[in-house]
Amino acid sequence: DKHTLVAPTGVVTEMEEVVDGAREALALLRRTHEVDGRHLFAVGHIQGGALAPRIAAADAHLAGVVVLAGPTRAFGASVVDQMTYLSMPDPGNSALAAQIEDTRRFEKTMEEPTLRPDQEIASPWAGQMKGAYFLEQRAYDPGRTARALACPILLLQGKRDYQVDGPDLDGWRRALAGRAGVTVTEYPALNPLFVSGVGKPGPAEYGEPGHVLPSVVE
Repeated sequence: DKHTLVAPTGVVTEMEEVVDGAREALALLRRTHEVDGRHLFAVGHIQGGALAPRIAAADAHLAGVVVLAGPTRAFGASVVDQMTYLSMPDPGNSALAAQIEDTRRFEKTMEEPTLRPDQEIASPWAGQMKGAYFLEQRAYDPGRTARALACPILLLQGKRDYQVDGPDLDGWRRALAGRAGVTVTEYPALNPLFVSGVGKPGPAEYGEPGHVLPSVVE
């Protein structure tokens, strides 16, 4: 679990939220007798996928990186697109329209050039957040960081993913164009959880029992 779930106190940026824990996990694995430390990979899903190159950049001994539906777009733009997508079946819903406007205001605030690290920002879904969280995010480019890595990179993307979709995968492709050791695989029927489905994807699928497609695991 992320620190924001089990111990939110002290989480200021994605460093405390995700990266520190991943580094501690790698260190623990290397101290574990039954584990061959020469064959450790950083595997990340959505936020973890975007941060996997950052984790690998600080660990020269990783055997590779796997990005499962990792975003490359700015966080605010991605969230606005998701909210707009979810409102499409019900365009006259005033509550959804208000949520989209809240999200746009949130995006504008987090992208302000004058944003301060100690500034409190009201998130539409996560309460109050510090400006430092978004300033650090803005300074990190997952594609550029991935390109500088020496290890192989595997990118996996479900084409029924409404959270992380074509523009994000295009961002990886542009950043990694011509770089050796990159494999990109798309799965036409998979949703954001890499579970097969049919029809228009949406959050209701999260409540349906399912398994990650075996070929993704393989």
